[in-house]
Amino acid sequence: LKKYSPIATLDRFSKATARSLNDLSGKLAVICDTDGILHAFGEGKREFEGQSLSEEMDRILRERRSYIANAAEGGDVIPITNSHEEGITAQVIVPIISGGDCLGAVAVLSKESGAKIDGGDVNLARLTADILANQFE
Repeated sequence: LKKYSPIATLDRFSKATARSLNDLSGKLAVICDTDGILHAFGEGKREFEGQSLSEEMDRILRERRSYIANAAEGGDVIPITNSHEEGITAQVIVPIISGGDCLGAVAVLSKESGAKIDGGDVNLARLTADILANQFE
């Protein structure tokens, strides 16, 4: 039996939102529910689509706090999925919170050597998470 996923009910909307996030950031954009990756757009998307979330990602969702890491600055880049994707050098993960419940997350990821997540990437991820969360209020 598959668990109900509010974010999955917005399939077309969340897919279009992920595509727009990729277009605006130029980085890999990922949208997930609390179980796995729903949509990924950008370079490397194939290794994410349909994958289950890692324990580290589960922890971030449970804590309901954003997470930013840049390997170039010594940050601890965590695996998003159980497949432990290779080569992520920078990331921002923003939980999608609605009515106090965590419904999933938005992530912006980079595989470029020396890449850094900047304020613009963080703001785009936060905006995307807010837009998705507001669909349930």
